[in-house]
Amino acid sequence: MNRRQVVVIAVVAVVVVLGIGIGIGVLIERERAVNPEARQADEAMSDRIMNEINLDNIRTNLKTLTAKPHVAGTAADLSGAEFIQQTWLDQGLDIVNILPYNVLLQHPPPPTSPDRNKVEIYNPSDPSNPLFVSAALEDAFGEEDLLQDDIMPPYFAYSAAGDIHGDLVYVNYCSMNDLEYVNNTLGIILQDKILIAKFSRLGRAKKAYNAEYYGAKGLIIYPDPDPEDHYFNEKPYPDGIFMPSSGTSRGSLLIKTGDPLTPGYPAKEYAYRLKPEEVGLPKILVYPIGFGDAEQLLSKMKGKEKPTWWSGGLNITYKIGPGFAAPYNNFRVRILINSKLIRKWTYNVVGYIRGEVEPDRYVLIGNHRDSWVLGSVDAKSGTACLLEISRVFGKLKKEGWRPRRTLIFGSWGAEEFAIIGSTEYTEEFYMNLVERAVVYLNLDIAVAGDYVLMPSASPHLVELVLEASKKVPDPRPSTSRKTLYDTMKARNPENYSNPESLPYVPMVSPGSDHQAFMYDVGVSCISAFYFMNFNEVWQSFYPLYHTSYETFRLMDEIIDPGFKTHLAVAQFFAEMLRRLSDEYILPMNVELYADYIHSQLQQFAYYSPPNITEKLADHGMTLDFLQDAISNFSSAAAHFRDSLAKIDKAKVLDVRRINDQMMLLDRAFMNREELPRLKDRQGIQRNVLFSSIGLGPFPGLLAALQLKDEEQRWRSVEKQLAVLTNSIQSAATTLVDVTSW
Repeated sequence: MNRRQVVVIAVVAVVVVLGIGIGIGVLIERERAVNPEARQADEAMSDRIMNEINLDNIRTNLKTLTAKPHVAGTAADLSGAEFIQQTWLDQGLDIVNILPYNVLLQHPPPPTSPDRNKVEIYNPSDPSNPLFVSAALEDAFGEEDLLQDDIMPPYFAYSAAGDIHGDLVYVNYCSMNDLEYVNNTLGIILQDKILIAKFSRLGRAKKAYNAEYYGAKGLIIYPDPDPEDHYFNEKPYPDGIFMPSSGTSRGSLLIKTGDPLTPGYPAKEYAYRLKPEEVGLPKILVYPIGFGDAEQLLSKMKGKEKPTWWSGGLNITYKIGPGFAAPYNNFRVRILINSKLIRKWTYNVVGYIRGEVEPDRYVLIGNHRDSWVLGSVDAKSGTACLLEISRVFGKLKKEGWRPRRTLIFGSWGAEEFAIIGSTEYTEEFYMNLVERAVVYLNLDIAVAGDYVLMPSASPHLVELVLEASKKVPDPRPSTSRKTLYDTMKARNPENYSNPESLPYVPMVSPGSDHQAFMYDVGVSCISAFYFMNFNEVWQSFYPLYHTSYETFRLMDEIIDPGFKTHLAVAQFFAEMLRRLSDEYILPMNVELYADYIHSQLQQFAYYSPPNITEKLADHGMTLDFLQDAISNFSSAAAHFRDSLAKIDKAKVLDVRRINDQMMLLDRAFMNREELPRLKDRQGIQRNVLFSSIGLGPFPGLLAALQLKDEEQRWRSVEKQLAVLTNSIQSAATTLVDVTSW
């Protein structure tokens, strides 16, 4: 073969290759033109998004956001909303709206006011000259950020107001067991007493309810420096993450979520409103103090010493009371609370990137904007990450990319008071969300420590969570821990005794902005945050929770120097957001839901009364039908998996159908009528599988089993067992074709 022939052959080959390439390109473009709805997600966008997220931007965001307090209902609430709106518009989101709601809040008097909230010890013969007065503010340690005039003093929102006097009784954590022990076993009548209790995982609202149930007229709550509670060690703030003696945690006393005056409906100007006395607010005075002030009270008490199983870290002998020992025998305790209930405006900010193919399917991500003080942990760490995620997606949109489905970014108002903003949003747009929302990603706190990522999710989203965690580098890797997944597997597995155990990803629990989406609308949810070593903190949340010490310096110098943990959390959420908003077939695994319901049945035996099977049989009931329904759901989930594997992806409507089946699965477990409640202040319960108030599995059934009247109890159990069985059976039918019914 001569040189000329070689050249000719080479030219022909190039032409053929180019022709094939052009032909394939033409076919692809023709397919796009003929069937653009069937486009697949561009997987290259994953690395692009990961690499685009910038930790310096997140740090700058947090510094800006923590410059001043943002308590709901203050001027900073509106200015913060306007800042988020302008930021999202500048980032390139299509539309950004501010949605106002007029809601019931409660603010305390200024710390300099003569009528400020406080606790006193006084001698009735000289009440104007108290022996002790609680601190108006936490110690600022000379830090400029903590010396701002608009820092609100510690208080509990929605406490009753008034001026009460009485003898003090120490009641440990103020659990029902603690109160029963003091009132019934020790015979110290709690009626009309003022109680003092330690913070714990038993929430402040439940403590208040318990104290009120036993007839107390006041409750003081403090963070005990107990090694078992982990509020204190050798490095308190300003040198570490633990409580100084003046540290005081603020919070809300409401159990119901949303605006108290407009339950079930948005707090718009046209809304019908209840009166404050009609909504079940606490009837007793409840006030927080630091453990330095608590020691002044507890060190003077008389009575029996605390039982050995009640721990305590103050350098005193804990006495239960009531009242004080000599020389303070006649002294009494006073709680003065002048906090005012008032209707105020709060604001949601909602931004949109319209979906290219399915604009009527919404993937939402949100974070609450308000904080009790500066909020560098709760929730500004999440806001700082959210603003960087939105910047990246906005930049991609400016460059011509759009997700398949519509992205909705939410900045919620007044979460700290009663998860108000997000609840009002779900109430205002309920019909829209129930038909169109795919998933809600909740980014409340992003970083509370640097030990391990703590995700939670609707069961059929667990696989997505784990896959996303495998893509994100661990912020502090080791030879055996390269990714978030590796660290979760090593430090928080489902089963510590099994080295092959998967990371632990529980169902999303209530207590943040995902609550209304999951438990009121039935939208599938994911939530996650980075946490500290739970060997250091287990009884409480992070030690400086809701204190003024959530400063930028706390995060920048102590919790996450370098902001690598923030970067990892932002990348983790961005990857899930990309997949949910852009993949042709939703990344959901319904078989995991079947596994979860099976585990719920097993847990039910733990939460229910002993010998529940025999007790049901005694009243003519059986769990057999429930077990059959769960088996049917498992079979339907397996059938759905097989159908999914065989689907013709060119048939867009078939893909849309299976996506809708997965998207609507959580809605299938929302009961048409309200489930039983144990307490008047609890919110409406409709989800038959999961409780928004921590009851345990099958909350309607468990609530029925706890009713006091025996005849009413077993009649209600019979109904709730039928409701639960039908709900699971009905949910199974949503996963199969109508001809299979």
